[in-house]
Amino acid sequence: MSGFAPTEQRLAVTCRQYPPFPREPAVVVPLVKHIHKRLHDDADALLKPFGINHPETT
Repeated sequence: MSGFAPTEQRLAVTCRQYPPFPREPAVVVPLVKHIHKRLHDDADALLKPFGINHPETT
């Protein structure tokens, strides 16, 4: 199961329960968050051998 599959499953349930629910716009925010996390995780893995990591912003 991909990292985004649980989100897809939750959206599918919501769309079945509420047919007029706009699925496409609802996918955008969790997808961006998923991509952001993967990007930072991959960057940290590449930087780890050098003793540094990607800085977190608040």
